[in-house]
Amino acid sequence: MLAFAFLERVQALLGALAHAERNYLGAQFRQTDYEIINAEKINPTQLTLSPVPTARNYDPAAALDWSFEQIERVASGAPVDDRVDEGLARAFAKIVPKEHHTGATAIWVSLDKTVINFDQSFRVRSEAIASMRKAMATKTQWATVTASGSVVGELLKVDDFDGKSEFAIKPVVGPERIVCVYPESRREEMHQFLFKTVRVHGLLHYESESPHPVKVDMHHVEEVRPLSQENHLLNMRGLFAGRARVSDEVEEIFRGL
Repeated sequence: MLAFAFLERVQALLGALAHAERNYLGAQFRQTDYEIINAEKINPTQLTLSPVPTARNYDPAAALDWSFEQIERVASGAPVDDRVDEGLARAFAKIVPKEHHTGATAIWVSLDKTVINFDQSFRVRSEAIASMRKAMATKTQWATVTASGSVVGELLKVDDFDGKSEFAIKPVVGPERIVCVYPESRREEMHQFLFKTVRVHGLLHYESESPHPVKVDMHHVEEVRPLSQENHLLNMRGLFAGRARVSDEVEEIFRGL
């Protein structure tokens, strides 16, 4: 194997392990470095590394075991942990070159006598996992349903001509406006709520593009008045009363790289 290709593969593998450790720990930085304890130029080249914790009182064994378990799962086509996100899956794929023009004809890694072959099928599986994770994160589909509830916002306009009985409110959170349909019997009194903050009770309509309702079939409406300054937090005393408040044999982890 050419020297630059060898170093490229080592760097890709170390990068993937660092990424895996961060995902496993939920940390921003890796906490393990590696020491070269043996290197042999035989066919194939063998490099033996030993993990070195960079954080005090940190044992990297558990993270290493999890990382290699996920690599084994990718190699065998088994489902991987949810912590294997798009970024980590792409880091796994980079371990295997797309073509063998670099001289990298065989790459494998061993941990505790378990050998993992990094071939083109490993790369394809890693890229498939990355694509699946990306698709899952791209868009969340909400249900198209109706449910009883209420929304709060400022009443912007009342439209009661051409046979329509609708008004729009600007909610406190969510979309810029929500269309509300009121009963014909409430037509005369709706104007009194114009430009006021109201709570609209009724049947809420949801669509798949948003978690917020897009329309409300109103049952009734009420003005939401600000709390009087005479009220004090001390008046709320008692309101919530009673409510409940890796192994020692990991030094030879890159045998045969």
